[in-house]
Amino acid sequence: FKVNITVVELDALIVTVATKWFGVTETNHHHIVNQDGVEFLKNAEIKGLKYDVVFVDACMSGAVVCPVKTFRTANAMKMMKNVLKETGTIIINLARNETEERKFITECTEFKTLLLPTFKTCVELQYCSSVNLILICTPSALPNSDRQMAKLNDRLRSLKQLLKIDRYLMLREIVPVQPSCSFSEFREFE
Repeated sequence: FKVNITVVELDALIVTVATKWFGVTETNHHHIVNQDGVEFLKNAEIKGLKYDVVFVDACMSGAVVCPVKTFRTANAMKMMKNVLKETGTIIINLARNETEERKFITECTEFKTLLLPTFKTCVELQYCSSVNLILICTPSALPNSDRQMAKLNDRLRSLKQLLKIDRYLMLREIVPVQPSCSFSEFREFE
């Protein structure tokens, strides 16, 4: 079982820190690309490259900290979908600035409005208390979504128990992505 990972990082300093201080090295199965992520997607789409998983964790300052605005466009959504294999998955870290909640709700809702028509299945991984929301989407539809949701949540519970991560990660559940954002998605759940 070999995993082939390509990491795309915009900031050359981060690449240097990762290689010098954290032992990150390039191998036949681990590649580091110092480039803008959207440009990387554009080139991958032109070349016809396909990936099993695309993880977007590109952050800057603003109401929506992650992903940056360049990833929150219809064109970026299309490129992300086009570089995925038919059974591929995109995972997007959606994070907010705690001081700009109202602006976040608007920008988050706009982002989901672009995301939902592009991908046939989208779920969100909810935390009990966090500024992050993980969106997981696939270009293919999942059959019997209620049964699939129950199965995904059973696996999540098993994973939390196995890894003993509940007190650190505080994952709540996996739910279908709703087209709008609210404060409650990011508040502590009862």
